[in-house]
Amino acid sequence: MIAYLAVLVGAALIALATGLALATLLRTLADRQRPTVTETLPRQRARRRRARTSAKRANLDDYGLLRTVLLVDHLETGRTIRDLLGTAGVRATVATGNDGLTRVLVFPDEYDRARRMVNRVL
Repeated sequence: MIAYLAVLVGAALIALATGLALATLLRTLADRQRPTVTETLPRQRARRRRARTSAKRANLDDYGLLRTVLLVDHLETGRTIRDLLGTAGVRATVATGNDGLTRVLVFPDEYDRARRMVNRVL
């Protein structure tokens, strides 16, 4: 019985020692991969700088393929022009830009036709 108990205690001590050794090894490996504070700050600053410059470069009034046919001061005027273009079969939409002006937008293949129609109306 005592021999059996000694084997169990010995096995438990071996398991504990193995667990501690493994934990120490994993922590050491993790510390090597973790950047220090002096390495992290320049990376963060560079990331912020890139974000600021890309935001400056980005045109916030970019509407992809759509082209502006008309700029107006009021949203209702833009909607009226959009509806007139729509009755003629021209696909159009309205967007308000950062400058507060309302843009009537159409696809490039319909731009010339829409421009002629807008010039006739206005």
